[in-house]
Amino acid sequence: MKSKPQLESITVKTQPNETKQPKKRSDVELGLTLLAHIEGQLNRADSKAQFTLTANTLLIASATLLNDGIAATILDSSASILSRTAGISAILMFMTLLLSTVYSLLAVMPKLTLPAKDRNVFFFGAIVRTDEKTFIERIKKTEAKEFDDMVLSETYALAGIAQQKFLRIKYSHHLLLVAIAFWSVMQLLIMFQK
Repeated sequence: MKSKPQLESITVKTQPNETKQPKKRSDVELGLTLLAHIEGQLNRADSKAQFTLTANTLLIASATLLNDGIAATILDSSASILSRTAGISAILMFMTLLLSTVYSLLAVMPKLTLPAKDRNVFFFGAIVRTDEKTFIERIKKTEAKEFDDMVLSETYALAGIAQQKFLRIKYSHHLLLVAIAFWSVMQLLIMFQK
């Protein structure tokens, strides 16, 4: 009778009585991974802001070129209620597009209120305020723990910037949707005029 094979341990033995442990990621690796992720999110926010700026510009241009003088109908006593309502919609659309544009621009120009970064080599301001020789010496003298802290500090600061950007983009998108609604109302009212 054949014996059944025994299941062997999954651990890898490198030497007799020694087991290889899974490699732990260092703080620097984790920090750099997080830093790359946050930078990707910042790029994503900038792309969304560019999309919104483009959409705002196209809507403003189309409303301006296609509906010349429509806002003036509000003051025209002989204009129909449809014309006046279309004029009000045009003004409201323009104002919401303007606000949406402002929020998109603010998203790509975040206010940097970061903690003191004079010694952080990941903060470009600290780099350019230091002459090249001193900067190189500082990098060479930086202890591993200090380097870890710098990476994580920069990651934290960029996460704050990303949060700011996405919040402003969110406001910009909401305003763009409201502007599209006003544009739709205006176009619908124009169709029923005359």
